[in-house]
Amino acid sequence: MESFREFSLWVLAFCLVFQLGYGFYLPGSYPHKYGVGDELSVKVNSLTSIDTEMPFSYYSLPFCKPEGGVKDSAENLGELLMGDRIENSPYKFKMYTNESEIFLCQVDKLSDEQFKILTKRIDEMYQVNLILDNLPAIRFTKKDEYFLRWTGYPVGIKIQDVYYLFNHLKFNVLVHKYEEPNVARVMGTGDAAEMIPPVGKEGSDKPGYMVVGFEVIPCSIMHNADSVKNLKMYGKYPSPVKCDPATVGMPIKEGQPVAFTYEVTFEESDIKWPSRWDAYLKMEGAKVHWFSILNSLMVITFLAGIVLVIFLRTVRRDLTRYEELDKEAQAQMNEELSGWKLVVGDVFRAPSNPALLCIMVGDGVQILGMAVVTILFAALGFMSPASRGTLITGMIFFYLILGIAAGYVAVRLWRTIGCGDQKGWASVAFKAACFFPGIAFFILTILNFLLWGSHSTGAIPFSLYVILLLLWFCISVPLSLVGGYFGARAPHLEYPVRTNQIPREIPQQRYPSWLLVLGAGTLPFGTLFIELFFIMSSIWMGRVYYVFGFLFIVLILLVVVCAEVSLVLTYMHLCVEDWKWWWKSFFASGSVAIYIFLYSINYLVFDLKSLSGPVSATLYLGYSLLMVLAIMFTTGTVGFLSSFWFVYYLFSSVKSIYYNTLIVEVGDEFPYFIKFKQHEYERPSFIEKKYCSFLSERRRLKRGEEMAGGSFATDSVAKERAQQYKGRVTLYVIITCIVAATGGSLFGYDIGISGGVTSMDDFLQKFFPDVYKQKMHAHENNYCKFNSQALAAFTSSLYIAGLVASLIASPVTRKYGRRMSIICGGMSFLIGSALNAAAANLVMLIIGRIMLGVGIGFGNQSMKVHGRELV
Repeated sequence: MESFREFSLWVLAFCLVFQLGYGFYLPGSYPHKYGVGDELSVKVNSLTSIDTEMPFSYYSLPFCKPEGGVKDSAENLGELLMGDRIENSPYKFKMYTNESEIFLCQVDKLSDEQFKILTKRIDEMYQVNLILDNLPAIRFTKKDEYFLRWTGYPVGIKIQDVYYLFNHLKFNVLVHKYEEPNVARVMGTGDAAEMIPPVGKEGSDKPGYMVVGFEVIPCSIMHNADSVKNLKMYGKYPSPVKCDPATVGMPIKEGQPVAFTYEVTFEESDIKWPSRWDAYLKMEGAKVHWFSILNSLMVITFLAGIVLVIFLRTVRRDLTRYEELDKEAQAQMNEELSGWKLVVGDVFRAPSNPALLCIMVGDGVQILGMAVVTILFAALGFMSPASRGTLITGMIFFYLILGIAAGYVAVRLWRTIGCGDQKGWASVAFKAACFFPGIAFFILTILNFLLWGSHSTGAIPFSLYVILLLLWFCISVPLSLVGGYFGARAPHLEYPVRTNQIPREIPQQRYPSWLLVLGAGTLPFGTLFIELFFIMSSIWMGRVYYVFGFLFIVLILLVVVCAEVSLVLTYMHLCVEDWKWWWKSFFASGSVAIYIFLYSINYLVFDLKSLSGPVSATLYLGYSLLMVLAIMFTTGTVGFLSSFWFVYYLFSSVKSIYYNTLIVEVGDEFPYFIKFKQHEYERPSFIEKKYCSFLSERRRLKRGEEMAGGSFATDSVAKERAQQYKGRVTLYVIITCIVAATGGSLFGYDIGISGGVTSMDDFLQKFFPDVYKQKMHAHENNYCKFNSQALAAFTSSLYIAGLVASLIASPVTRKYGRRMSIICGGMSFLIGSALNAAAANLVMLIIGRIMLGVGIGFGNQSMKVHGRELV
């Protein structure tokens, strides 16, 4: 009771101390109160275009300049890297004061060069970006009875080879009355430096307003040049100006002056200040994100089942038998000698280019840590688009700080591969700090020269280059060396088994292993590609991306899928006696970068059709290449570390039949073998080959004898075989059945997804516009989506193709073998998935569905028979 009373007193004291505390709103934007008649200043950002992806300064075009001259606003590192150049503008308002026919200026007659630049910017669809109280100007256009939201307004428009300039702007400012002046006091910087007056301060009782919306309507008006000769800036235009966006009246001609005017109206709104960014951050298609996450969860469940079966098989069956070797006959142990157990003396043999592998893994850890922390902070609201440039700035900051993790991981892995040798750790740590940043600086320098040559504001200034280099060599490199120092002093991981002096010969495979490595990237790509579309649209189409919660979930799912895929492939390579798993485990999950780069090219061809000029295409491919390399390092690191942990756990848990016990005793059947121990003998490779061939032949003959009996054995023989088999329902059997059933559930899940997708508005609007129009007028007609033959063909194409494929699968399987049929069916399924993911039209969509059906038909026919034969 006494302790509770003491706790209550502490809580009361805490409340008394902080009752005068001030709150502030995250993320990055702060309330700013204006009184009636207070001046509002509009700022301008760089001109942007989705046609060129090269920003230019607002004053590179013949626009009016402010009376006091052009002044740059203070910008952070992220804004400069993104190409933002925020400057003051001549547009000024008075809070809650409507004004019209305000004359701004009349620029001089357009020169030949100005005329060419202006018309070129109109052809390239450049947008003017205005900012009021940290809110970008937005405009609304109507299309098919729907209002579309755009950021900024176009410089002009071209109609029948005639260029028109938007020289009159109609502003609509939404304001919300500040009704509670004594609630909070906020801190701010820049435009938000003015604080809301707290209780008891002078002026706190005056009515005030906060800006919650900023809309603009551009118009093209033919002004009378003679009537504006004697007008000064902000003077009253002598005649009424009627702004009609549907009509144009100011054609651009060489040698003609241009006059600019504007008007502004204020409208009180119910939108609260914390919700003013909702109009910008509103993201459509939340169902698509959830479908993507659910699909990824299904894939993870399937892979997790496979991984669990592998562990149960290796740990619960094989390892248990090894622990009981003293109780079993030696000949029976010899029969079980196969697969991954044969590479026990080579599995930890150092890979080729070990230093490069350590460096790439260290850089991957650094990039992955940066991505996780940045996206987590963004999901929590600390990096909102309301605070420009904070996302890029945060990424750079976290990347620099995590240099210590890169150095530590790279050096410790280097010492593990070198069996504890500390020689060269400083070189590895330094290279880890310079490898990926060096590649990034090389690519950015080439792209920067292109931007400099085009006089774009997207070019990184030389001073910023110097700052980035200082941050690199003064923060990232020293931290990486510090991490390497701790990695060199940390105890290295000792291998559980000894490596043979003579490398074991890897059996020749029917198919090259790199095909399997490349194909493994399709599963991580399937987890990522839907979210990738939204990210690409945000970067290259000027759309706002603010669903970092979805992105964080997708990132976690991607990490899990990469780990599972790489682990399964490593186990498959070990089972075929391929001990060179180091680089393959890295590229098994890292190969997703290839598919992302191919998707980037597909996005360039089909979605960025308006992208013009070789410079713009080079910029796009350069930035895409940089993104792909970062993803390859990240996913490859996840796959390698998970595989390394799996291999280390596997071979540290097993009691090796080669080294920890007497290895072989076959006796009279195979006289070449003798008893020997690890410290006494080294196993001869020629004996190993003969012994393996001997075991394979004996297992084949024994299997043939058992199969010869078939199902026509007598009751006594059947009973004897049942006793020998000692079959029982184990956890391994249950998990195997669950994994097998997961395939059927995936097929059913695909049917459900297909049905759900065909009802989504975005899908119908892109591929079936006629069905979409009928759906929008469902109350006027007898709407049914299956009235469309094209939509019915899309839905049924998979099932018809699967039915036909299952009929022809049997003769094909009989002629070419079940394994080849299963591989071809799987490849058909993967190709169909890729076509569906990258579909730009209905034909690609249906072809992809047909390929999916062929894969399902062949798999459904071949897998069952092949599974029974394996049993």
